[in-house]
This record gives sequence, structure tokens and C-alpha cells, in this order.
Amino acid sequence: MKGYTGKEIAHLCHPYRQSVATYVKKFHKEGIEALLERKCGLGPSCFLTAERQNELKQVILATSLSDYLIDWADDTDHS
Repeated sequence: MKGYTGKEIAHLCHPYRQSVATYVKKFHKEGIEALLERKCGLGPSCFLTAERQNELKQVILATSLSDYLIDWADDTDHS
């Protein structure tokens, strides 16, 4: 990193300049291990439980998309 500004690093690596500043600060405070640590995202937790995700996966794998498609070419009134 020596010899480069935060703005130059951001341009080379494509993160925001503020992200570079945050990484540098974290590196100086906690070392390289802190930068290598991967944490889960800050977004909302998954709506489905692992069990329900597996059930959904099985349904998706066992069915055909054509079971759910509407034949738009058939313009007959079905009412």
C-alpha cells in the first residue's frame, strides 16, 4: 500500500474510497487477520428455515415449469 493514496487504491481495486480508509484503519488497529475474517452480511435473516428451504428445493427439482405455464396462444374463453 505504500506509495498509493486511498483514492488510487479505490480506483485500482474498485471499492469506494471510504471502504479503503476503513480497511486501512482496521488493518492498523487489528492487523491482517481482521481483514481476512469473513462475517455474515448485515441484511435480514433468511425467511425460510433450513428445513423449509430443503422442502422448497425438492418441490422445484420435482416439478416442471411447464406445469405452471399458461398457454397464451390459446385465446379461448375458459369461463
